[in-house]
Amino acid sequence: MTLPSKTMPRSSAAFACAVAAFLATGARAAPPENLCNWQNEHCCETEVLTASPKSVEDIQALVEEYDSIQGSGLGMSWNQPFFCPEVNQNAVGITTSTVEHQYIDIDEENLEVRVSAGVKTRDFIDYLASQGETGYALPTISWFIDQSIGGAVATGTHGSSMEYGSLSSEEVLKEITMVLSNGTLVTLSSETDPFLMKAARVSVGRLGIITSLKFKIKPQRAITRTTKRIGMSDFAGKMLQAQEEYLETGETPELFKDAGQWLIYPAIQQVLEITFEDEGEGSPIPTDYSPETGPVSASESGEPIPVDSWEEPSPFRPVMFAGPLSEPLVRSMANTGRNYMSRVALPNGTFPTRDAIITFPEEIYEASYIFGPTPYKETVYDQYEVGIPIETAGDCLAGLVDLMEDGEERYAFRTPCIVRPVSQEEGLLSISNDHPVVYINIEDYVFYNQRDRERNQGFYSVMRYLRGDEKCKGSRMHWGKAGWPDEGCWDGSKEYPDTWCDFGCAVRMLDPNGKFHSSSDVWDWEGSDLDRCCSESGYNHDDETCMCQVLDLDTSLPKCSPPGYSTY
Repeated sequence: MTLPSKTMPRSSAAFACAVAAFLATGARAAPPENLCNWQNEHCCETEVLTASPKSVEDIQALVEEYDSIQGSGLGMSWNQPFFCPEVNQNAVGITTSTVEHQYIDIDEENLEVRVSAGVKTRDFIDYLASQGETGYALPTISWFIDQSIGGAVATGTHGSSMEYGSLSSEEVLKEITMVLSNGTLVTLSSETDPFLMKAARVSVGRLGIITSLKFKIKPQRAITRTTKRIGMSDFAGKMLQAQEEYLETGETPELFKDAGQWLIYPAIQQVLEITFEDEGEGSPIPTDYSPETGPVSASESGEPIPVDSWEEPSPFRPVMFAGPLSEPLVRSMANTGRNYMSRVALPNGTFPTRDAIITFPEEIYEASYIFGPTPYKETVYDQYEVGIPIETAGDCLAGLVDLMEDGEERYAFRTPCIVRPVSQEEGLLSISNDHPVVYINIEDYVFYNQRDRERNQGFYSVMRYLRGDEKCKGSRMHWGKAGWPDEGCWDGSKEYPDTWCDFGCAVRMLDPNGKFHSSSDVWDWEGSDLDRCCSESGYNHDDETCMCQVLDLDTSLPKCSPPGYSTY
């Protein structure tokens, strides 16, 4: 595919005054006012300008004018190098959630929905649940739902599903509309552009600015959720059994067929196991469910604000109840958290899909009882996530249970570790592109919430294990989360040996001048002959002279070893 020709000229005046706040009915968060994440910790360089377009046409004009560009939605990322443009004298960060006409368009006949990329995922799924006779749902729903839906897709956000995969999978995501590097708008699908669609499914902003998406949807069903407590050793045994079953049959293990999830509380050596049973078509949907949001539609804008500079905001103050604590206090907090999740947030019962599936409870943001008097939304933390190949996930998680049995690893956490299986999918940079994976999501509160910031050694030890131990071989980092290695220490040709250079071919086709490079150094194909070995269907792996490699890295440097990277 070659870049489409421009359909109309645009002058710099078209975007010089491009901004309006996203004030949609039911929307719960304003767009970010700067180029930092929501916790004011991970920020772009202040030399980069920030732009708040009012329309897709404004985004196209911005892309034409600037040399270094990255799009962002609601600032809900922990991975600063990927959401920040490469710094130069003509760099801009574009906030897609300020586009005035944010829409959700449901096609009930074909069970599909088109949605603007800047819509918050929470608003999106709540609105789906409010429509039609029984309401609708995406085939899979993620735990964290306060990011823009465009950002969720760009980073391969997922829930727990061995049938549908992530939000970026071919079973869920049907079309992507994006602004390319020459300012043109293109819609990709598996039918029209099969190779580029594979590349765009998880693109991390490297191919263009996503403006809208089309998903498959399903009528809501009655889902029975069961939450029970099990011991850490029981959890490890179940994971080992699931691994053995997959290795023997190549099929989805029985344990993973019901989209189960596990919340690990290391301090008290307990796990909450949550399972889901679909009551079947025609089962009555509980009638007391009422979503909080109405249709997402644009309100009237205020005076336009020009593309402008910004100042780095002040960091949040440390919250001592989230920082270093005595072992008895950490155990007490874990007991309280487990009881809240099992009795209040995740009680047993039958619910419509939207209510049954686990998502981050919105009321927690305002809660001031979790870490003392400070609201949760003002408590800084980093979220990390690792996807482990299903072939080794049992060994890896059983070893993790042993590691967390005592010592600093046991008491390094203030929130549960979340374990979820996800099926294989075709996205070139999908973590599960070559096999199903079992994800484990972990959060570090301790580092930020102390008077003098020092590494959370127990947490760091866990990350070293998950990324460096032979039992966890083949594990990969989530594209939107923290913990990526230092500059020069990540080799895409080794992390994604079968698809890294295919993605490089897509970059070569859609962004030949590197406008969407971002400030990360991972987008490196030095040593791979993309000019000779790329075609419109990808990299020529059959030609022995077409080596996929990155030659300008030295990952043996002391700063790169051992694995177990952190953001500090």
